[in-house]
Amino acid sequence: MRIFNIILFIVCVFGFTVFAETIDYNELKSIADNLKQKEEMLNKKEAELNKKEQELKSFEQSLIEKEKELIAIRAKLEELYNKIRVVEDENLDKLAKVYGSTKAKSAAKAIVKMELDKAVSLFQKMAPMTAGKILTEIANIDSEFASKISERLTPTKNKLK
Repeated sequence: MRIFNIILFIVCVFGFTVFAETIDYNELKSIADNLKQKEEMLNKKEAELNKKEQELKSFEQSLIEKEKELIAIRAKLEELYNKIRVVEDENLDKLAKVYGSTKAKSAAKAIVKMELDKAVSLFQKMAPMTAGKILTEIANIDSEFASKISERLTPTKNKLK
């Protein structure tokens, strides 16, 4: 409708007689109708784009909320993990004291049955003399296991840097 008004304004400015000679009424009506159809099509497309924009904003807000939930869950998991680590460290300290006060041969029999990582952590908590005696007894029972423990306890170049 705006375009039709603009065309009408142009007609008024230049005088109807001059314009009427170059374009007849039917052509003018055809141009106006064509422009009106294009304007309606553009309005429809604009409405569709606005709708999609609102959907995207809604989706973005949903993602932001999910991210906040995940951050909160992660924080809780990290807190629980840290609590577990503290308890495990306390338990390893107690276990190291227990094995330190038992005979090396008895301690070695029990430690050989442990997972390698747990055994290494346990040896790191022990006094060097006690660890050495127990490791010697482990070597008598399972030399490969004793070797693996020794490897893990030995600092590497990467750890020294």
